[in-house]
Amino acid sequence: MQGVGLLDFILLSSHLPSSNLPYLFAAFAVSWVVLFGYLFYVNRRQHEMKKEI
Repeated sequence: MQGVGLLDFILLSSHLPSSNLPYLFAAFAVSWVVLFGYLFYVNRRQHEMKKEI
């Protein structure tokens, strides 16, 4: 049984980032959408509470 060599690791790691960029972008976009949605929700609730006071 032969172990994984350094060259195999370099070749594998150099191929992975470019193929995973769409997933990284999707996760980044979803994170921003969730953040802005939460901020919008908190802002709306704050205005409702100010009206009650």
